This record gives sequence, structure tokens and C-alpha cells, in this order.
Amino acid sequence: ILVRIKSFFVLLSKSELTAASSYFEEYTDKYSRMEIFIQQCKHIIKYGYPNEFYFLYGLDIKGMHCTDDYVDYSKFMNRRDFLNSKTPNSPTALLRNKFLFGMVAKALNIPTPNNIGIVEGGYLSPLGNNKKIKFEDYIKDNIIDTFLKTIDGECADGVYSLRINMGDISVNGECKTYDELCAILQNGKYLLQEKVTQHNVISKIYSNSINTIRLETVYNARTRKIEILPPLLRVGTGTNKVDNWAVGGLAIGIDVEHNQLCKYGFYKPSFGTKTAVHPDSGVVFEGYKIPFLQESIYLAKLFHSYMTEIHSIGWDIAITENGPCFIEGNDNWEISLVQICSHGLQKEFNELFV
Repeated sequence: ILVRIKSFFVLLSKSELTAASSYFEEYTDKYSRMEIFIQQCKHIIKYGYPNEFYFLYGLDIKGMHCTDDYVDYSKFMNRRDFLNSKTPNSPTALLRNKFLFGMVAKALNIPTPNNIGIVEGGYLSPLGNNKKIKFEDYIKDNIIDTFLKTIDGECADGVYSLRINMGDISVNGECKTYDELCAILQNGKYLLQEKVTQHNVISKIYSNSINTIRLETVYNARTRKIEILPPLLRVGTGTNKVDNWAVGGLAIGIDVEHNQLCKYGFYKPSFGTKTAVHPDSGVVFEGYKIPFLQESIYLAKLFHSYMTEIHSIGWDIAITENGPCFIEGNDNWEISLVQICSHGLQKEFNELFV
């Protein structure tokens, strides 16, 4: 009761929950702010908090979508976490640790970026070599385009584009000294990984980031088969070096049947609403063909088949000229972005998350 009372006050104080910009301005038959307020109150009574994805799902448009078709955010996360940890000794650590993920992928012959080594405390521990070397010396002696990633980072946290040219250092496109690089890393533990060269077709959409397919696979315990939920493509915008939605990227639905993008790319609310054209490249999304999509789906199902103790996985897959390249897998993936780019997944949730 106290949580719901608090949520009512939040609803009254945050206008973006009842009067945000519509993601579907082309429709004129919208609910009034009072009607939206009443609907949000009903959501609070039912779940304990307002629906922060109300406008993203297009629920402000009369007759467009039904609230009951959409899986509630908290309900999904609780069920996802329960099912992913239901089996004793669930191998979720293999997904959360980028270093271990790369080792497992290589062992299964799943294409993945080349890992150079671990950077920690000013030293680089190269893979396949038991001898540590000073990271500063490595930088002075090499020319390479890489990423530095925290071993267990999420949502672009602790991910840096690092270019090395015989002592010259560029971090996220800015020149840095070695001391400045160390200050950025703050003595954490990082994976040094060679940068993937993405397919020209994907690069044409946006070339400053590695744009990745987010594909969710679910283990159906009744049929013992791996199934998929609607995939989407994440692309960067502006000057971003990463494609993450959380930092201003676009999320675009993918039509699996025709191997092509859907009509709109969606922004996180703080960055905009939706667009049919990439703001930087001018690429029109609808009908844009995505190479190696079916190969990505096949490999994701294969990869998951070795880890069925994990009920559901959200894969981040880059597309290169030679095919899919698996960047990472996430047991703690979110369903909201999938629903935004496709449709409400309550039916699929009822069938697969039992």
C-alpha cells in the first residue's frame, strides 16, 4: 500500500508519465491527459508503479494497442531471473564475464572478436602468454584498433574505443596521454579486444559504431527446442562510438521473414521519439536488407543449445563481411525494447516463461 501511495505522488510530479511527446504523432485520435492519468493509476493499482513505457508502446493512441498485450517490466524481470537461476550451477557467469564468454565461443567454434589480453594494474596479460608486459610498452610498440571493456560491464559502461599507433593514443576519438588513459581506466580490470570490421551494408547505416543485432533466444522446456523472440538492430547516432540505446542510439525492428528492417527506429525518450530515416546517414530503414540474419539466428540457437540451464539469453551480434560475430550474451536482457520495436509479447511470455 505504501509503495502504491508513493507511486501516485510520483505520477503527479512527473509530467513525462502523463504528458510526454507521443511516439505516434501521425495519429490524431489520442487519449487526453486525464484519461492517461486514469490508465496510469490503474497500472499502479495492479503493479505498484506507473508504466514508464506507456508512450513508447503507443498506448496513448486510441484503438492502436492494448495494454494487456504488453508484458509488465517488473513481472518479466522477476520471472526471467527466476528461470535463469532455477537450475543449480547455472552457467550465467559465462555470459557476464566477457573474457570467459570469448573463451567458450571459441571452443564452440562460434565467431567472436579476437581477445588480445587482460589489462590490469598497468600491465597487459596477453592470451597464450604467461608473461605480463607493461601496458605502456605495448602501446609504444603496436599499431592496432581495439576496444577496452570492463570484464563485467553493461549498457556501454566501461567500454572505450582505443586506437594505438606506436605510442599515440586515441580514446573514443580523442587524443590522450598514457597518464590520461590510466586515469580513465582507474585501475580496473579490462579486456583488450580487437575491433570488429562490420559489413559494408551495416556500416552504411552508421559507420562510427559497431551496430549489432539484438536477438533473444528462449529454451522451451516442453519441446526442448530453442525459440526466438523478434530481433532488432541497434545503431549509433551523432558522434557515439557505441550503438547502445541508453546513450542515444536507435533501435529498429527486424522483419525475420524478409531479412529486412522495419519502418521505424526508436529513441530512448530523453533523446527523441522515432524516425524512419537515420539522422546522420540518411538511410531509409523500411525494407533495408540485413545480411546473414538467418545465419545469426542459427548460430544463436546453436550457442544456446549448449547452455540450456539458462532459460533465456539476449545476444549482441555484429555482422561482418564473413558472417555473424557474437559480441556478447546477456542473461539479464530487457523485454521492453523488444516490445517497442515489434509488438506486445504477453502471448509469447505466457507460452515460453512457464
